[in-house]
Amino acid sequence: MLTNVDLKHIAILVRNFTAFGGLEGYNFKLIQGLLNQDFEVTVICEQNTAEFSHKNLTVYESLKCNTKLKYSEKLKWYYHTSNNLLQNHSFDLIHSQQVPTNYANVVTFHNHTIQRQINAGTPFENLVNNYKAKFTAKYKLQNYYDEILAKSAQSLIFPSFQALADYRQTYQINSQDNLFVAYPGLEPEINLDYSKDQNNILFIGKGYRRKGLDILLKAVSKLIQDNIPVKLNIIGLKLTTAYKLRLKILGLENNVFFHGSIYNLKDFFAFSDIIVQVSRIETFGMSVLEAMQYHVLPVVSRNCGISEIFQNDVNGIIINNYLGVTELSEKLKMLITNQSLRHKIVCNAQELSHKFSWDKTVTDTLKAYEYALKEMHNVTNR
Repeated sequence: MLTNVDLKHIAILVRNFTAFGGLEGYNFKLIQGLLNQDFEVTVICEQNTAEFSHKNLTVYESLKCNTKLKYSEKLKWYYHTSNNLLQNHSFDLIHSQQVPTNYANVVTFHNHTIQRQINAGTPFENLVNNYKAKFTAKYKLQNYYDEILAKSAQSLIFPSFQALADYRQTYQINSQDNLFVAYPGLEPEINLDYSKDQNNILFIGKGYRRKGLDILLKAVSKLIQDNIPVKLNIIGLKLTTAYKLRLKILGLENNVFFHGSIYNLKDFFAFSDIIVQVSRIETFGMSVLEAMQYHVLPVVSRNCGISEIFQNDVNGIIINNYLGVTELSEKLKMLITNQSLRHKIVCNAQELSHKFSWDKTVTDTLKAYEYALKEMHNVTNR
């Protein structure tokens, strides 16, 4: 394992340094873990809202740019600005959280490749997305910069083996020695009060189609038609006029509740029975892992990276057809009406969650650092 003699000062590139969010929350916990092991960390970001300080932590908002820029223009800004900042750097190692740069020694890829993203939907969605990939700067530049990161860094880290396989295939990475998986972690479980009533379903996410909310709403509608009373709480989206119309068409006005963005999810976990994430594409699914601690039963699509940690029908439910409304509704009906099965899976899921910690995430990341340092040393001595 690495020591401070091998590695003292790490630079981490991230767009937003904050404790909240998927990519951002993962990065924040990683940085805390590195600081706890007495590494010196410099964060180079666009925005710092973490409200966190440490004697070994320095944060520079050096990637700050005009907020009115298009996403493609922002990507260019990140790339050129990071390169200018790092061309004469004195860091022992540079770790990019998928921020484009030529100088990353280690990269953590939090998003799937553009190739995977544009082919994970209905035939019509894939047709539209393939058009966008060919003719819009956003998709083309993201693919271009991801390829630079994937082929220039000494070590690549992924939140799941599913994501690792995606990048390996898309960018034809022949070696697997420099590919690592560092699953997200969990805080140690505290004393929890549960108030369950088998009818509360939870959805967390900001993507209507990408996160599979369109499929979930139709599945819940089928349950209501079958006289299975359920409530669906949606975190991350606000109730718009368009959503009101969808709920009315599906007959769900009294069964679905939108709560907008909420950062402290413990109260929702405490009274939820089932969390559903039937995403078309998802490198992992941290909210599902977090919910499992609270006796919430996970139902995920095969396309979610977290599905690879489950034994189907043992410690989680895996939906094979992520567009399958009938498959999802039947699984939910089975869980709601079969209390003994639900209890068994919930207990097994909570036990499984105990295997995930941020300390392990840091340990797995340090393995990638160790490999990168070895490769950097080999290049220097050639």
